[in-house]
Amino acid sequence: MKKLILLGAIGLAGCGLLVAELSAQLSTQLVTVNTKSDAIIAELYDYVSEHPEDASSLLRLGGMMQNQGAFEEGEKLMQRAFALDPTLTQNFGEHQPETLSLGTTGADVYVCDMPGVHHWTGGFFGSNPVNGFHAYSAGTTSANGGDEILGWNNSTQNYPVIGQNLYMYHDDRLQLVAISWLKHGFCALQQSQCGPCTPAGSGCPTQLGPGCSDPYSASLNGQQNRLGPRSEVNPVTGFRVLNHATPSPSPDDPSNTLGGRIRVHEDTLSTPGAVFLVEGQYIHPQDIDSGNQYDNSSWRYATVNQSSFAITSSGPTRQRETAIYAWQELDPEVVINDIDIPDDGRFSVAYVVRDNGDGTWRYEYAVHNYNSDRAAGSFEVPLGVDGNVTNMGFNGVEYFNGDGVGGVNYDSTPWTMTSGDGVVRWETESFGDNDNANALRWGTMYNFWFDSDLPPVDADATLGLFKPGTPNSADAPVMAPASNSCPWDLNGNGSIGAPDLGLLLSNWGNPYTSAQLAALLSNWGPCPQ
Repeated sequence: MKKLILLGAIGLAGCGLLVAELSAQLSTQLVTVNTKSDAIIAELYDYVSEHPEDASSLLRLGGMMQNQGAFEEGEKLMQRAFALDPTLTQNFGEHQPETLSLGTTGADVYVCDMPGVHHWTGGFFGSNPVNGFHAYSAGTTSANGGDEILGWNNSTQNYPVIGQNLYMYHDDRLQLVAISWLKHGFCALQQSQCGPCTPAGSGCPTQLGPGCSDPYSASLNGQQNRLGPRSEVNPVTGFRVLNHATPSPSPDDPSNTLGGRIRVHEDTLSTPGAVFLVEGQYIHPQDIDSGNQYDNSSWRYATVNQSSFAITSSGPTRQRETAIYAWQELDPEVVINDIDIPDDGRFSVAYVVRDNGDGTWRYEYAVHNYNSDRAAGSFEVPLGVDGNVTNMGFNGVEYFNGDGVGGVNYDSTPWTMTSGDGVVRWETESFGDNDNANALRWGTMYNFWFDSDLPPVDADATLGLFKPGTPNSADAPVMAPASNSCPWDLNGNGSIGAPDLGLLLSNWGNPYTSAQLAALLSNWGPCPQ
C-alpha cells in the first residue's frame, strides 16, 4: 500500500541563507513512500526539523527519500548535509573491492568512532536536570570490517542494536555509572570515514558494504521512538523483539526527558578529580553468525563541563575493546582475563591488589559481562581460614523505565555481601526467585572490593551464572588472600622457598614491594605444623 506524506517546513531558522532557502523549497513537497518506510521517514523528518545541524541525519533522510523515488527532494537534503560536514561522501559504487584491506572474514560490525555526546537536559540558559538527573546519548560511527555485505533492514532480524554506557574512574576504581536503552538501527549510509568503502547501494540502503561506515549522531542515538529495552535482545543469538517497547513518561519524569537515555545524577558528574568515558556496543545477528561478535565495543574519554554539565568526547576512540580496558590503561597494574561460557557469551574479570601500608591489602575486582545472556548472579573469592575482612563494597547500575522482563524495572538492589567459611561472597537473588533480580547482565560491569590482613596469592574466583544451564559457574584467575598460618607459602606446597620467591618477584610492584620481600625471606623454610 502506498501512502502520501506532506513534508512541512524544516525548522532551520537562524542557520544561514542556504538553510532558509532549503526550508522554503521543501515547505510543500509531496513524497510517495511505501508503508514500511513511511513511519521511519516521517520520524526522521520530525527529528531533523528539531536538529537541522545534524549532517549525517540530513544525509540519511535524503538518501531514504531518494530510495523511495523522491530524487530531487532527497538531493537537496543531501547537498545540505555535505555543506554542513564536508567529510561525508555520496557513494554510488565507485570504490572497488581491491582497494580494501579487510581484517576479518564474513560480516564484522565494529565502532570505529564515537564522535560526540548530546546533552538532553542542557539548554541555551544552562542545564535543566530532572530531579537532579541529566540525560545524554552518545554518537557512534559503525563500520563493516568484514568482506561480506552486512544487513541493516529493521523489518527483519538482520540489523544492529546499539547500547551506550557512561563510566567514571575515581579513587583508582573504574565504575559503570549509567546505561542507555538500545538504539534500533535503520538503513546504512555508505561512508568512507573509517577506510575505503565498497558501497552496498546508493542513498541509505538496508545494507552496509565491506569497509563502509555508517554514522549515527549523538542526538539521533537518543531518539526515543527508536530506543528499546535491553531485556528484549538476546546478545548470544542477536534475536530481538521487532515491535520493541519504547520509553514512556514516569511520575518523576513526566516530560520523558530521561527515558531510555544515559541517566546520571549531577552529584556523580560533579565528583572532584573524576575521569569519565563513554562506550558504544553493537549487537548484530549476522556478525554473530560470522564469529566476529567480540570486537563490537569501543570507548572514548569524555570531559564534563562543571558549569553546563555538557559532555564532550576527547582523545581517539579505542576501537574494538570494551571500556574495562580503560582501567588497565589508567592503571597498568590492573590484570584482565576473558572468561568464555560454553554456548553463551564472554565475561572479563579484572583485578588489582594494593598494599595499604598498615598490614592490610585492598582487593579490587571488576567483572564485565560482554554478551552473556545467562548473566552472573554471584561472585566469590577464596579467603584464608585465619583471614579478616573489612570494608567490603559493591557497585552496580541503576535500572529504569520498565527495562526488565514484563515491562517492569530490573531490580537495582545491591548484592548481598558476606565473608567467612573460607570465602568472600557477593550475590543477588536467584533466577528462580526473581527473574528481574539485579543480575550482572550483558553490556554492564559491576565492582567488588574489600580489605584483608592476608597477603595476595594466585587463586581462582568463582562467577556464579544467573540463568539455569550447564555449567552453573566459571572460574576466573585472580589474586586473593592467602592462609595466615603460612602467608608466604605463595604456591601452597607447605614450604617457603625459591618458587615462592619467584612468584613474589614476578609480581613485583603489583602488589609486592621490599617489605613483603623481607617478610618472605624472614620466614624461609617449612611452614609451621
